[in-house]
Amino acid sequence: MIGILDVFAYLALSYILYRFIRGIYIIIYPYLIARPKNLHKLAGGAKWAIVTGSTDGIGKEYAIQLAQKGFNLILISRTQSKLDSVKAEIIEEFKNIEIETIAYNFTNANLSDYKKEILPMIEKKEIGILGKIFFA
Repeated sequence: MIGILDVFAYLALSYILYRFIRGIYIIIYPYLIARPKNLHKLAGGAKWAIVTGSTDGIGKEYAIQLAQKGFNLILISRTQSKLDSVKAEIIEEFKNIEIETIAYNFTNANLSDYKKEILPMIEKKEIGILGKIFFA
């Protein structure tokens, strides 16, 4: 006959075995099981991506990684000279993509400026990814 302590022992061993197998799975999954996802398919087949804050740090690297995946880019940041520099750097490495730049400060809360400066450029494009990088 199985006693109550035996039931708790089996439950404890089952829990330990579960945690052990889950730990192995977590270690193995990124290297052996996971497959990279097709960003173009996930973006609905769109060829354009927008990256704001794209002149420094994470935003710049995000833009480079999207260019590496073959996305055409619209780079948005506050300073046109920095945008031109990043554009030249990316075009030098990835010659088969198009890059357009928009100098715009998103702290400007005027909707008419947004409609005048940003919307005309992005309305004509099929955009699949919006990468917004904002830091205060």
